[in-house]
Amino acid sequence: MRIVDFYPSRGSFSLGESITLYVEIESSSPGNISLQIFIQHLAEQPVILEHQYQIKSGIQTLQVEWQPPQKTAGYSARLLIGSDIQAATAF
Repeated sequence: MRIVDFYPSRGSFSLGESITLYVEIESSSPGNISLQIFIQHLAEQPVILEHQYQIKSGIQTLQVEWQPPQKTAGYSARLLIGSDIQAATAF
């Protein structure tokens, strides 16, 4: 399995607006995966989102919704699938 891309639906968001993160993955076989996203605002402690997905073989896009606290831009997000497949983005 490999990450094809990891990105937010837009580069910036208004206060109070939910954020959609997209995870494009390619897998040679179907199965279950454990996905963690660490979202951090500047130097604060990260928020950890954990999700389980059943995937199929081929390329597919997973969506993760997150409602940030009332803070302006300056977020980074790090994706971890299993223990060694990683990607990062910012918004």
